[in-house]
Amino acid sequence: MIKIIKTKTGSAPFLFCDICDKPVLDARLALAATPKGQMDEQGRLEVLHVHKDTCFQVLEAKWKQPVDNIELVRHLDFLVQNSGIELETMKEMRESYAKFGL
Repeated sequence: MIKIIKTKTGSAPFLFCDICDKPVLDARLALAATPKGQMDEQGRLEVLHVHKDTCFQVLEAKWKQPVDNIELVRHLDFLVQNSGIELETMKEMRESYAKFGL
């Protein structure tokens, strides 16, 4: 899940593990997980973000059904693509914000 937390410079959004409720500080160490074949009537599927290994194992045990997963980095890449913005544009925006200390 996404939460906004207070930081030294204000507040910022972070991904949190849906199992341990700790921030995902390295996307390479997390997964996007869904219950296998559980789409709703509109063809949508809820996604949980979980740390690899222990948190994912807890999720599998909790759901008691097959779990599909994808590397969080790849999931975020798809999310950016489906948001209609290019990574290069995001990089330019980040550089622009940095000029103002944001």
